[in-house]
Amino acid sequence: RYDSSLGLLTKKFIALLRSSSHGELDLNRAATLLKVQKRRIYDITNVLEGI
Repeated sequence: RYDSSLGLLTKKFIALLRSSSHGELDLNRAATLLKVQKRRIYDITNVLEGI
């Protein structure tokens, strides 16, 4: 269950974002790399936007 937690996915998402050139990341690619549905990526971006 921890493997799919929003906290862990957010950390992985931020790592992908930091490793990308110019701070840009295709959300479809992120979903594929993290092996989650695109909806989970939107959950992550909404949380990050809120803070």
